[in-house]
Amino acid sequence: MSDTLSEIRDIKTCLVTGASGFVGSHLSLKLSQAEHVSVKALLRNPQSPIADQLRSAGINVVPGDITKPDTLDLAMENVDTVFHAAAVLGPAHLSAETYRSVNAEAVRNMIDTCRNHSSITRFVHISSVGVLGPVPPKIRADEGTPPRPKDIYEITKLDGEEHALTAAKTGFPCVIVRPGWVYGPGDTRTVRLFRMIARRRFMVIGKADNKQHPVYIDDLIDGIIKAAQISGIEGRVYHLCGPEILTVNELCQSVAETAGVTLLPFRPPVWSVRGPAWMIGKIWSLFNRHPPVDHRKADFFVVNRAYSIQRAKNELGWSPKVRFKDGIQQTMDWYKVRGLL
Repeated sequence: MSDTLSEIRDIKTCLVTGASGFVGSHLSLKLSQAEHVSVKALLRNPQSPIADQLRSAGINVVPGDITKPDTLDLAMENVDTVFHAAAVLGPAHLSAETYRSVNAEAVRNMIDTCRNHSSITRFVHISSVGVLGPVPPKIRADEGTPPRPKDIYEITKLDGEEHALTAAKTGFPCVIVRPGWVYGPGDTRTVRLFRMIARRRFMVIGKADNKQHPVYIDDLIDGIIKAAQISGIEGRVYHLCGPEILTVNELCQSVAETAGVTLLPFRPPVWSVRGPAWMIGKIWSLFNRHPPVDHRKADFFVVNRAYSIQRAKNELGWSPKVRFKDGIQQTMDWYKVRGLL
């Protein structure tokens, strides 16, 4: 594909799945602010508190379950653009079947239903850079890097991507975006990390010189919408990550400085944590409970996550603007106002 931008397509009526989640809700609200754009939000529970917030923004909340194809047709009537943001990135005790049903099979459900509606001319599938698995040190993985998913989340997200790419090869108008580690106001997952650092209950493990590539929520939403607006990019994959690649040590130091504290000086070696963390996750999963620590938390200090965003810059005209220190300040302010720290 040429590096020059293609024609812009109009979004008139769109559907957002996963609209109760962090990314989906921000995306729905941002789209609702655009002139001449009608937004539908697909929710399993149309009576939830987030549904009221969406309705107050003029968004049409429609009931539906992505794991149940017979509930999707009504939501897609007269829709020209679908943003598929629904996914599960849950605690370790969730079953592999749950991950597979939501992250993989539901993508096929959505695509099959879309095929019944000729009005749909763009399907943006929101995947994850996690499908690539650990990135070798000193490498920025691009969209051509072979995937090496390690855990059930990464494996099922890759399966979902493959459903979308297979459909694209037969003419289905699908575009895939892979967000990096998303943070910002409204994120109730990252708050755990920030709270522990702010209360000086957080220990950095080992050197923490592995890389992370965070992206602020506003930048991500901008990239997702651009992936829906640019014509002629069907079948393409785009990494949407922030303007900086940080070591985990730098990331934690930045959060601590914003919170006005210092990190604890004691740093246990990685080997002393990874094995017990894996075992704790396994034991707690037997009781269907969320463990205080599992392999994902330990891997945060080991696994490299660094990516190239050049394709998105060239082909989407997208350029993330929010630097981590600024995004962290806005995020921490949001947490403080709500008493979450």
